[in-house]
Amino acid sequence: MDKERMRVEQIPSKDNQPQTKSILKPLPEISIPDRDVNYVSIVDIGTSANAYTYWKKLSYLWVDPNLNTVTNIHRMGGVLDEGEDSGDLAYDISKDGGQSWVNMNEIYISQGNPDEWQFAPVRYPQGGIFNPLGNSDPDDAFVTYFSPCVYSGWFPPWTYVHGVSEVGDTANSTYSFVFPDDRFFQNIPLGYDITSDGKVFVIDENKDLTGDEPDYRDSLIITKGIWDEVLQDFAYIREMLEALVDSSCGKPFDT
Repeated sequence: MDKERMRVEQIPSKDNQPQTKSILKPLPEISIPDRDVNYVSIVDIGTSANAYTYWKKLSYLWVDPNLNTVTNIHRMGGVLDEGEDSGDLAYDISKDGGQSWVNMNEIYISQGNPDEWQFAPVRYPQGGIFNPLGNSDPDDAFVTYFSPCVYSGWFPPWTYVHGVSEVGDTANSTYSFVFPDDRFFQNIPLGYDITSDGKVFVIDENKDLTGDEPDYRDSLIITKGIWDEVLQDFAYIREMLEALVDSSCGKPFDT
């Protein structure tokens, strides 16, 4: 049955007194789609060590529309990497807008073992695609990552590790460490972005977790990466940004 709606029109009479006239018009029919049709396709991508690899609002999935390329960054592990180190880092990539994928491209290997000083498995990695100016080939772009790692201990403050990997040649990968100190209490960065002109910005709460209670130190850690054409890598600088909060808050709600 057609549904109808009512519109009220004012029509003046001879004695200039308005009269009410009802005009009924049918509404257009609305087609309801077949609910049995699958409008979403599930695509298998890589696996990782555990659910905590994906945490809160971090930047794991990255899309570069100019290259029609999508990446997903994560720790190694899971059914596609059984028995290997979950502190290693990999990414999955699609160069056709997400239709087909090449998974588990390893770009960082946890250095050493738990009995050695250089042991540095990653935790909560974030990353994206850096596309050099004028490039149109996904293979000549770089996946760039930024992650805390347990180089300096199993619990925060953690060391940061960052690097890049050329899409067309994952053997061309880099890594560098940024260590905590008495001023910079590094945890899990809660913000990560790459600008259109090739700068990386990472934001972290400067929060001391070594005591009985978390101690937010009224500042944020801003780590800025600038692409170095000679190094073919990002060079990072780290600075403090004062960010006071009301004493009832304890820390910023959304860095």
